[in-house]
Amino acid sequence: MVHLHAIVPQNSLENFAQKHPQPIAKLQVVRRMKCKFECRKLKFDANLFRCMADQSSSRFSCDVDYCATHSPCKNNSTCRPTKGGYLCECLLGYTGQTCEDDLNECEFSPCKNDGTCQNTLGSYKCECKPGFGGELCTEKIGFCLPNPCGDHGTCQDLDDSYRCECHTGYTGQHCETETPCTCENPSHQCTLVNGQPSCQCPPGMQGEHCDEPLDICAEKNECQNGGQCIANGNKTFCICPSRYSGHFCEHEIDEDCLVDGRKCENNGQCRHSSSSEAYCECLPNYSGKWCEVSNFLSTVHPGNITSRSCPTGFIGEQCDLECDCHPNEICRESIENPGRAECLRVSNGTDETSSSSPSPSTLTHVDINTTFETQKTTSTQPGTPFSSIRTSVTKLPITSMSTKFPFIPSIDFKNVTSCDECVHAQKCLKLDGRWQCICQLEYSGSVCDLPIQPCQKLRCANGQVCRLRRTRKGDVPFCGCPPGLSGLDCQTPTIATFKSSSIFIRQTSQMLPNLRSGSQTYSLELSFRTTVANVHFASGETILGQLQFSIGLSQGQLALNLSSNRIYGILDLPLNDADWYTIRFDGHSNGTTVEVIEATSGYLLAKRIFPRQPWGIYTTRVGKRDGGGYMVGCLRDVIVNQQNVDLFDPERSIDVVSGCERREQCAADTCQNSAKCIDLWSEFRCDCLRPFLAPDCLHQLQEATFGHENQSTMVKFSVSKEEASVVRQFTDLSFLVRTNAENGPIMYLGENGNDDVGTFLSVEVLNGKLKVNTRLGGKNVMSKASENKINDNTPHLVQIMRQNNDIKLSIDGKREFVLTLNWPFEHPLLMDSVVLGDSDSTRPEAFSSKTKYLKGTLQDIRLNGRSIILDDNPPDFDLEKFGQKISSTNLLRGTVSDNICASRRCQHGECRNTFNDYECLCEVGWMGRDCDERDYCSNSTCEDGTTCKNSHNGFVCVGTATFAPTSTIKYNIFLPERPWLTPKESNFTFEIRTRSSRGNVFKLQSSVESLWLELVDRKLIFGYNNVTSSMEDPLAFNLTDGKWHTIMVFMNSNSKLFATFDNFSTVPLLAPFSFTRFLMDKSSRITLGKSYNVTGFKGCLREVKLNTLPEFSFLRKDNFGGHLEETVHFIPESREHIRADGCHSTEICGRVNPCKNGARCLDLFELRKCECQPGFEGEFCEININDCDGFTACHPNGVCLDGLNEQSCVCKPGYSGSRCEQMEDQCSPNPCQNGANCKTIDGEFSCQCPVGFFGHRCQQRQDVDCAAKPCENGATCTDLTQNSILCSCTNGFRVMVELVRLDKMVAWFVNALSAMPARHVRNSWTRALPKNRVYMADVQTRGMDFFVSATKAGKDRIVISPWTFALIFHVITMVHALIRAPVFDANVPNISWV
Repeated sequence: MVHLHAIVPQNSLENFAQKHPQPIAKLQVVRRMKCKFECRKLKFDANLFRCMADQSSSRFSCDVDYCATHSPCKNNSTCRPTKGGYLCECLLGYTGQTCEDDLNECEFSPCKNDGTCQNTLGSYKCECKPGFGGELCTEKIGFCLPNPCGDHGTCQDLDDSYRCECHTGYTGQHCETETPCTCENPSHQCTLVNGQPSCQCPPGMQGEHCDEPLDICAEKNECQNGGQCIANGNKTFCICPSRYSGHFCEHEIDEDCLVDGRKCENNGQCRHSSSSEAYCECLPNYSGKWCEVSNFLSTVHPGNITSRSCPTGFIGEQCDLECDCHPNEICRESIENPGRAECLRVSNGTDETSSSSPSPSTLTHVDINTTFETQKTTSTQPGTPFSSIRTSVTKLPITSMSTKFPFIPSIDFKNVTSCDECVHAQKCLKLDGRWQCICQLEYSGSVCDLPIQPCQKLRCANGQVCRLRRTRKGDVPFCGCPPGLSGLDCQTPTIATFKSSSIFIRQTSQMLPNLRSGSQTYSLELSFRTTVANVHFASGETILGQLQFSIGLSQGQLALNLSSNRIYGILDLPLNDADWYTIRFDGHSNGTTVEVIEATSGYLLAKRIFPRQPWGIYTTRVGKRDGGGYMVGCLRDVIVNQQNVDLFDPERSIDVVSGCERREQCAADTCQNSAKCIDLWSEFRCDCLRPFLAPDCLHQLQEATFGHENQSTMVKFSVSKEEASVVRQFTDLSFLVRTNAENGPIMYLGENGNDDVGTFLSVEVLNGKLKVNTRLGGKNVMSKASENKINDNTPHLVQIMRQNNDIKLSIDGKREFVLTLNWPFEHPLLMDSVVLGDSDSTRPEAFSSKTKYLKGTLQDIRLNGRSIILDDNPPDFDLEKFGQKISSTNLLRGTVSDNICASRRCQHGECRNTFNDYECLCEVGWMGRDCDERDYCSNSTCEDGTTCKNSHNGFVCVGTATFAPTSTIKYNIFLPERPWLTPKESNFTFEIRTRSSRGNVFKLQSSVESLWLELVDRKLIFGYNNVTSSMEDPLAFNLTDGKWHTIMVFMNSNSKLFATFDNFSTVPLLAPFSFTRFLMDKSSRITLGKSYNVTGFKGCLREVKLNTLPEFSFLRKDNFGGHLEETVHFIPESREHIRADGCHSTEICGRVNPCKNGARCLDLFELRKCECQPGFEGEFCEININDCDGFTACHPNGVCLDGLNEQSCVCKPGYSGSRCEQMEDQCSPNPCQNGANCKTIDGEFSCQCPVGFFGHRCQQRQDVDCAAKPCENGATCTDLTQNSILCSCTNGFRVMVELVRLDKMVAWFVNALSAMPARHVRNSWTRALPKNRVYMADVQTRGMDFFVSATKAGKDRIVISPWTFALIFHVITMVHALIRAPVFDANVPNISWV
């Protein structure tokens, strides 16, 4: 029993207001206006007086402006007048009353990592210890900068020092001592061993002159069971017969060997122990009874596979890269983006979803110390798995990228190939190159097909709602305010509209102590919505004004700037799509964490961790930022250091508007002619395709023809002084040009006259390429030509931009070059005229001697956004033009071609003019540009299923061939009698489709060496041998998935051999095979399929090619082609079991469909897949899916009943509806008595009794005693006081009893809250309940808890628990004690809790 006593004075709120006066904004405005009026009445100089506020009384008065009369502040500081004085606002680095003292910033210890701080006038600088750098010594730069090892060694960073690895011939701590290493025998190799020369033959060689191969196999042959010993340098390996395996062929392969009825996995070998018990011998990094457990956690690093053991899910030298790979993928450090993790899919080849991992033996030769370059074929190294590579972070093309920070993908990617697969998704995103379904709140799963009810058991109060945080670990429901609202009762709006001028600034008051210790944490959370690609959300600065971080969008992608010098991409996903996203930025002792969340669904899209924390953030700036950057769009729920931010605070914000109104700017017809409409939130911009013009891309300027019929065209424009000033320091020139001429002047911009120092910028076509010439200061002309030609007779967009001393050329949107002028200053471009199409009217040094006139067309010439108009008739639309045409000759409107056919002859066809060119329509049997080449394929003799292809003045019949393990086709080289030049670079290319785990693919063999490709246990092995040695080169690329793959083996100009897979993955090969020797050897031959002692593969081949020679045919020697006597080609001398009419596989589905329950059978090339009808699963769709698994919509009012691809709910009594969501009306007819109100609660009725009655149906009078047996359902009745009883209920029932004078308790509770300031209490809490009413307490047992509800007839119930009330009571007591508001006395009602 609890007794509470309290009384609240009626005027408590007024008393509090008197003790704690608050400034009122309207009153301040009135006082300030009155003060200004008084100042105007003074007869003195108005500039010497100003209205100022008294800090103690907040009143305004007219006083002398001390700043205007004395200028007391020093060092360029700002003087602020105050009442009777002044205040100096010092610049950074100064302090004192008048800013006369230099601030010693070193007192704040800004230098980190034991750096030494030196104070300077108005600033400071840090002298860093070795190994550290940066403005604050926060960057770990290592001990190798600058290189202490010089030119004769390589520096290796250690933890606290460095080590020099000296080159051959040098020793010493810094490789400073030259130690000659020579051998008397010139054939020996010299190496330094402990500083002393050691002379030996190269590995694998012997003899006096080191010219005799070392036959290790002859000295020691360890191969067993008929295995062939192969020497490879100073090592050996064994080639085992088909029935044996092992390093020395010591194990006999038992095809029927099983371990507990199951085969060994992951290339493990089944063995028998001495007791004949079967067991699996696993490869390294695999374990388990059947080798089913993958222990492959090593990281691929440059030069080797590291043996560092990292925790599960992490890789890297420091175990700092986190992986998110599937079970059938290997995680490694990215080759293309070092410092980031990537996943490499290595399937076991049985199907597309196999989960077995590759054998680590396939990675024994990994070396990825290679750089990938754009548009250039480069290589990784052999052994790298290349079936499927996905990188955790895609490079963001902004200032620079971090390469050592872990990226944590946060969504489970599972084979979603397109957005069409999403079932119940609110949107679909492409993350990390894969599609991701963003599910509605009621669904989950990779395609959003699993219904869920995450909020079913969550009960939220005080205006909060159930929200979700969705990660790869699952969906986590929580209670929170609806988005855009905050406060204790979720009634405070937080949504704000920002424009380019909007700004909000928040400064902390608890900075200096943490600044000295250097251990401050900082957090920022905000949600945003915008369509603008480049915006600034927020940034943080120290008390010294140093930028610590800024975060915003760059080209639509989220970008983070740390310490002013690096910008990191967070997520490869445009976020300016007008949807809400949430950013969480957390700086802590372990680094900085950034999370990106799709705000509507709660999906965690990305999480990045940086090993650096924002240091000493004093100012948080939101929106517009000094030096550039602003926010256009909406922000909401901004939280700094776990405190909600009021964006509308007038003292901290400018131009911030409440709410978020959004109107789409782009409609289907906003921009014309296929232009892209750019939605800029409050306006739009049309990105017009040239030659169409802004603003709506509706109009264009007509093109003009130059050099018609080989006559010069010249157009000259004069330039006004105003126009010349526009391009003087900055020039932006663009135009469309079309030509097929090798040479020709296009444009001249510059000064008139013949002096040798006049400035100009000229553009010409020279040898088919675009060349830019310029002279800006001095007499020298600087020039540069493009890499690519433009004389292909198609229009090209040329863009030339001159800024500072750089001239940049782009063609069709691709950068060609940057020409840098080596001048110490920026020289202006002085311009009198613009000349088009002719070089005779310009300075002779402006163009090359080859270029006389332009032959082609020009269109849409723009100079700094203004148009140069070629047509004599002005356009009928508004246009800002540049220059005034003063003369023109031979300029034709539109595209007009010369009559080329007048001087051309098609030998076996008809000539037709194109633009300054021609084409021939050939007769049957002829082809070529002039119809002078025979078309042998016009009367094709090729067999059905093959295609005739004209080649090298002959023809060949090509197609697709099907191979079986016994199939083979052998080709012999044909060398013509005339000599021919073998190319320095060669390639052998083919396409293959197979599911075979073993078999020979091809073999190239000359009289001295052989190169072959073989499948062994689903791995690729390149083999090589010659008369002295043999080697094998295993690779982990998967060919055996039943899909078409392209393989190319090529030799570069340095005679190095490489292999490329699917035009993507390139690896160097160890084999020294020479294509040059091969193509000159009359004995050379090529075998496809089964070879001498190796069976072939089962599958298909097509498009087999060697260099530019005729494509290989799969037909017989007598009908494979013809008329190829003048060129090198390969003749199919013999073929066995080859089917050359297409790619065929075993009929798997058959006449009788093996799939059950109406499923469709799919033949996936030697692999059957049953496409099940909805509601079924299993290999043959034989299993009926239990549709009630995971379906919780029936709960808690029903149970789920499984059906065929559907489910239904069987409802409990009192409920109905498809999901048992409708509660039946239990109050019809009304079971309550004595005029009581009836309500249906949880499927049962509840009676709200009038005054004087109680009971389950209000059938008992209030003045009853236990003699009347009022208690129901076996309860025990106890008389308490007059007109009061106690019913002790049996388990499962509840009691209704009276609370004496509950109205006084409620009134006390409300009045106690009323006495608190309004900022602490919701207004709705202070509604006083009518007094002198009888309230009833409904005490209900629910498990181990019980709740008490005070009920008044005809009104909603107020429900609290006794523990909650006690907690609230103590909180109110403490709060009132803090604010010193009188609350309690001795007159609190007595309340008995039952």
